[in-house]
Amino acid sequence: PPPGPPPPIATPKTEPTPTDPVPTAAAAELVRYRHPWGAFELDYPRGWRVTTIRGGKHALSAKHFDVGFVPDGESDDLDLSERYFEVHFVRKFWDDKPPTLESWEERYREAAKKQGIIVSPGKRSQVDGRAALTMMVTRATEDGKGAFQLILYMVIQPEGMYSIAFGATSEKRVAAAIPLTKIFDSFRWGKFEEQGFESAPVD
Repeated sequence: PPPGPPPPIATPKTEPTPTDPVPTAAAAELVRYRHPWGAFELDYPRGWRVTTIRGGKHALSAKHFDVGFVPDGESDDLDLSERYFEVHFVRKFWDDKPPTLESWEERYREAAKKQGIIVSPGKRSQVDGRAALTMMVTRATEDGKGAFQLILYMVIQPEGMYSIAFGATSEKRVAAAIPLTKIFDSFRWGKFEEQGFESAPVD
């Protein structure tokens, strides 16, 4: 089978797509987000915003989407944000059997090494009941100290591959811990709406 796209290390730089936040009934301080194609939903803190849905309305026809969540005041460019939560998806790129999490970890680690990024040994985990691989990823500064650290979860499913990450700079890590945990704890898988997924025009 083809090797597939490179691991999603760089963060997107596309313009944000507005959404209409709806307060959740259970927790007034949280806002519910549901992906337009029903791929997932989560709650994010009031005062944060949705920063990007790559590809706009034809995101799935482009075989991927990328949704970021950042506190107000942070950059819409996730490479410049000091705190963020991100869900990245690449539609199925294999012909037969999907790649294993272990093989994808090896590819990711090799690509990250070329960019001076430190990746911890992967551990088996779960994301809302789905098998996942979790890694700690640190972008080192020139003096060798970790400046930005995130926890990355990789999940491979029949419809494609997901990368779910949340992190912060060392200065913001303590303050970010609670909201990031709330976002992740609220994460729930959905089911792609077949009409939207299959009938989207091909770019």
